[in-house]
Amino acid sequence: MRRKEKPKWAVKPDQYNHKIVRSYFQIEREIGSVPLEILKRRCSDEVNHRSTYVRDFRGNFNSMKMDNHNSHGKVFEVNNGMDIIWDYAKDRLMEYKEYFCR
Repeated sequence: MRRKEKPKWAVKPDQYNHKIVRSYFQIEREIGSVPLEILKRRCSDEVNHRSTYVRDFRGNFNSMKMDNHNSHGKVFEVNNGMDIIWDYAKDRLMEYKEYFCR
């Protein structure tokens, strides 16, 4: 997530990056940590998790792990199969957490 930019997608719940972050916060609240496999499963389940369904989870999630001009902006890192919020983006994401947890 680019520090200088306001994450406009925080207030756009239909965007895939918003849905992935929403799913992340839901799983974290439910079990305390976010295994990548559980995040992937939830975001791929259109029937049971419609509000967090992402048609191309892998492509969108991978874009959220990179910080370049044509990505969503780096938000996540994966460490030993656990999905974590990138330290540089954490404060910014927490500032908008309420928008993802509605």
